[in-house]
Amino acid sequence: MRPLPPNRFSQLASTDIDFLGRVWDTVGPTVCDWVKMVFNGGDIDSGLNNTLIVFIPKIQNPEEFAQFCPISL
Repeated sequence: MRPLPPNRFSQLASTDIDFLGRVWDTVGPTVCDWVKMVFNGGDIDSGLNNTLIVFIPKIQNPEEFAQFCPISL
């Protein structure tokens, strides 16, 4: 996989981009196969939406969404 330019994905932190770049060889084929299956009319498992997202503040007294780090549990 070619490197992901950090300025291309402003909604992702550079650590997220680095992580995706490191693990893409492992998870990429599975992700791509799943997306193709959905686009070809396959079902999305209802359990996929059962995710708890917690927002951890990056700074004291955050006032903007970008000042939080979302974590999926």
